[in-house]
Amino acid sequence: MGAAATWRLARRGRTVVLLERFGGGHTRGASHGASRIYRQTYAAAPYVRLAVEAPPLWLELEAETGAALLTITGGVDHGDPGRTSELARSLAAQGIAYHWLDADEAGDRWPGMRFDGPVLVQPDRSGRIHADQAVAALTAAARGRGARVRRNTLVTAIRVRGDDLVEVETRSGTVLARRAVVTADGVDGEGGAYGLADPCGDIKVGLHGTGSECHPDRRTFRPEPAALQRLQDYVAEWLPGLDHTRPDLISCTQTSTADGGFVLERSGPLVVGAGFSGHGFTFAPAIGRVLADLATGVSDLAGVR
Repeated sequence: MGAAATWRLARRGRTVVLLERFGGGHTRGASHGASRIYRQTYAAAPYVRLAVEAPPLWLELEAETGAALLTITGGVDHGDPGRTSELARSLAAQGIAYHWLDADEAGDRWPGMRFDGPVLVQPDRSGRIHADQAVAALTAAARGRGARVRRNTLVTAIRVRGDDLVEVETRSGTVLARRAVVTADGVDGEGGAYGLADPCGDIKVGLHGTGSECHPDRRTFRPEPAALQRLQDYVAEWLPGLDHTRPDLISCTQTSTADGGFVLERSGPLVVGAGFSGHGFTFAPAIGRVLADLATGVSDLAGVR
């Protein structure tokens, strides 16, 4: 989100410095790996609008950098009829195409999966984003627009000195700015199961937000036995086309709010983007636009919250 905000601000001709604690391609947050879901299947209209805003920006970023980032595959939702019906109503209200399959039809179409109720299919606005390449592209595009990127730079303090002055303290000195956009990351939340194919042909399956709270600097990167067993049990029951006994384990963190909503706020010269609750990557360039709007005094938040 910080890289996306930097890109959008640099496109507006602003002087921007991006401070990143770690090096490029690090695995210490929630933005690494080859795949993140892109989808417009949201029940809340503000999130649908942000999701609809994102694809043209992803394509703009691809055109600007030459990177291949967004792959449309279609997507399915199933398991809770009430929830899937709510998603369908939201899609219909936004004029987004969808259709239903019964469990047998869906099983014939995707024999590696198991279904036991109605299946919501969104055919043309769901897919995946290459996470590592997306972050690299956002950073490269920002640099191409004149932004300065300082990696391996730990921020130790932020001090507000007035309506138009912020001191950002780092271990290598102090940065003075009219605005500071803070997009820090942290700990896990709760949720359901998700899955997608990655560009290498592997299948990524996860239980959204299953980990306990942790300090991001003291993570072990080891799976919790109970959570791992739940995931393997889920795969064995619902994804019979996969071998649940030999997972290649990946760990990432999430910063989650109580209701899964995003925190996009400005107080004086400070702008905060946080609490993306494990589902924010879909929206990244649109969130970058919102954060840039907040930093520059534009009031349009696209109806978020």
